Amino acid sequence: MKLYYNPLSTYSQKAMIAFNEKGIKYEPNFVNLMTPEGKAAYEKINPFGKVPFFKPSDDWQVPESTSIIEYLEDKFPGTPRLIPDEREAARQVRFMDRMTDLYYNDPVVELLFQKIGFRPKDEEKAAKVKKYVALTYGFWDKALANRTWL
Repeated sequence: MKLYYNPLSTYSQKAMIAFNEKGIKYEPNFVNLMTPEGKAAYEKINPFGKVPFFKPSDDWQVPESTSIIEYLEDKFPGTPRLIPDEREAARQVRFMDRMTDLYYNDPVVELLFQKIGFRPKDEEKAAKVKKYVALTYGFWDKALANRTWL
């Protein structure tokens, strides 16, 4: 089972945490996305060119961190659960996962990339994503007022 990843990718880290929490062995394959040659070589494996990308076998592939985690939940039932069995709790976990990806992680990455020069500075975009981050923190504060998990 191969996991294609880049250590700077927060989505790769999310998938790797799931493998490690569940105690599932996998073959990590570093993807160099910083060079044209590295990108081109990886696009032969995954034409979308995004990480993480999981190949549990030669005839099956699972892109995207959340899909990888759901795959692991289904295929390795004897390991620690990352998504609750109870439907309402599972729905809430999936919602928080999407909210975290879209309204926290992606905006923080945008700010980071602008700061370190991977993307041009764009004050209007920066203001928009800062708003998302602040709204997400507020939402999490309310959610965690009544429980210990997101």
